[in-house]
Amino acid sequence: YCLDQDYAAARNWYEKAAQAGDGEAMLALGNIYARGYGVTPNLDMTLKWLRLAEDNGQITGRVYAFLYLDGVLVSQSIGRAYSFFLQAAEAGDPAAQYTVSMEYFRGQHLEKNPALALKWLTRSAENGYGPAYRVLGGIYAHGSYGIARDNAKAGKWLALAKQQNKATALDVARMYLEGQGVSRDIDKAIEYYNELADEYVAEAHLKLGLIYSYGPPLTPDYELAEEHFQMAEVLGSVEAAYHLGLLRLNGQGMRADRAAAKSMFTLAADNGYVFANYYLGLLAYNGPGGARDRVRAHKLFGAATKTADPDLAAQAYEAENAVAIELGLLQPAPGLPAARVDRWPVAI
Repeated sequence: YCLDQDYAAARNWYEKAAQAGDGEAMLALGNIYARGYGVTPNLDMTLKWLRLAEDNGQITGRVYAFLYLDGVLVSQSIGRAYSFFLQAAEAGDPAAQYTVSMEYFRGQHLEKNPALALKWLTRSAENGYGPAYRVLGGIYAHGSYGIARDNAKAGKWLALAKQQNKATALDVARMYLEGQGVSRDIDKAIEYYNELADEYVAEAHLKLGLIYSYGPPLTPDYELAEEHFQMAEVLGSVEAAYHLGLLRLNGQGMRADRAAAKSMFTLAADNGYVFANYYLGLLAYNGPGGARDRVRAHKLFGAATKTADPDLAAQAYEAENAVAIELGLLQPAPGLPAARVDRWPVAI
């Protein structure tokens, strides 16, 4: 994460820890030799470290499962692989419980069974496995797989998910999106964001919505943008509510709807997205049928100036001054261009 990847150095430190009696390090070494991380896969070394790990209280079934799933050191057997995954899940391995739950949801190698899937996913989450928090919260939020929606449970698990460290994966996606430290690769960024979006990460849905909204180098896809913004908003992103408001205000991908836009901007502003007040101010200033409320617009523009973005704050400040001049609260500065507020010639 903060160092260059170096399998040899990692193995060296695991070996030091294992020699000091650390069971987790023994398990890690078994996995290294099973999957060939920086070494030639070696069954004898795999078994040596896994047996030592077992003697030190570790659950090793998941590593045996991957042996049979990969089919490198032993003959591939999907059946035996999932037998070991199930054993590890029963023994309390939260990662194995998560793997089993996903398989019961998908029904690719085990018979599809949403009830069993929910059981194992819940156990995985209860055992502290971060990805299970996000998926379980998302399932309860949306009623996926025929499971009844439950806002209380959704809120509980999504709140725990927020506490997990998602920064690394999001940072990698952002690096590809912005070309920071790597060559810019929008497709790779979307791939990373989609993986996180599948696990109900609000920030990933928000970023995908922005990518599909603002286009370059992609052609804008407002339908996909709206879909991701809506998911992000349900998962708690107030910024997503703001961008949904913009889509509805501008009629991007749908018919313009001022009332729906106002609802989204209000939701965003009420939950701390300060610049949403700017568009609420524009809505008040450009009221339908000439029903303009300049006093309210002035107040809302003033609230929008509190945004942390200096460029947006300047935009809101100009609008606030323009309305203040119209209301006689401020005298125009002689010799300077008059402040102005955007006016919409066509009522929405």
